[in-house]
Amino acid sequence: MHRIVSVHSPAGADTSNLTAHLAASIARRGKRVGVIEIGATATRLRTLFDLNSDHIIHTLSDHLIGRCTLRDAAYHVPLAEMPNTGSVHLIPAGPFTVEYDAESLGAAFGTIADALTLDVLFVDAPSGLGEDALLIAAAADRVVLVLRPNRQDYQTTAVAVEVVRRLGIPDTALVLSEVPGSLDRAALLRDLERAFGVARGAVLPIASEAPEPAAMHLPGHPLARAVAAVATQFGLA
Repeated sequence: MHRIVSVHSPAGADTSNLTAHLAASIARRGKRVGVIEIGATATRLRTLFDLNSDHIIHTLSDHLIGRCTLRDAAYHVPLAEMPNTGSVHLIPAGPFTVEYDAESLGAAFGTIADALTLDVLFVDAPSGLGEDALLIAAAADRVVLVLRPNRQDYQTTAVAVEVVRRLGIPDTALVLSEVPGSLDRAALLRDLERAFGVARGAVLPIASEAPEPAAMHLPGHPLARAVAAVATQFGLA
């Protein structure tokens, strides 16, 4: 039984770094993991996974207009210390030559997971509270909302949490990212869970404190360990 997880930032925080780390962590536990970029200019994930753009022949855009099969648009990306049963498959976004239908795309997530025999499919969703982002969230089994430690992100995320609840999405988690090492992360986590009324929350350090490409970190790297704990805590592994 596959899981579809939308990683989304209502206020524009970086979601690609977290998505890549989660995918790598779960794949290292022997799972088949897919990662989808959404949006005409989405290229951050291929950089994090060290996928050379010159090697990309087909994309999600090509599949959506019938130019290739889904398998042709999915690229296996190698990771350090990967068990034989684990793998990550990246589906690059575009450029999109036509306006994509987020509702149809969301309905196709299950088909994509089945076609690639995935255990988990991550969708690096568009930021903001637009219709596309909400349709994609509604099509997921779980939503991970990412925010930064500032007032604007907290206010925008509060609105997003309420919208997600109204959509009836059964499982929502919050990740406070880009947190300086000087701050008390345990206290921030307590405040996060209390402020938004969620049972699942996590606090992650500033990503720039770790070398690139982020998804290639060995499991022993502090940031990789932190994300691995998030994957376990959120029931994704």
